[in-house]
Amino acid sequence: MSGHNTAFELGQPQAGTTLDGGMVLIKSGVPSDGTGGNTGFGKGSLAVNTAGDNTAASSNFLYVNTGTSASPVWKSIYINA
Repeated sequence: MSGHNTAFELGQPQAGTTLDGGMVLIKSGVPSDGTGGNTGFGKGSLAVNTAGDNTAASSNFLYVNTGTSASPVWKSIYINA
């Protein structure tokens, strides 16, 4: 399986696991909290911001969902790149 297919599959609901929803959200920009935000990714899921060139403040972060898949709360983790 190629790396591209693997990344796509991690964004899908993970059947047979205790993770509710997808595992990895890859998007351009900071993920949004709440029921109107980036839903479908359960507690412990990761979000990767693909926007920017590492000069923008928001592009040096990885995000972890501490909420639920229906109402995510994305917390940032600074990456010293």
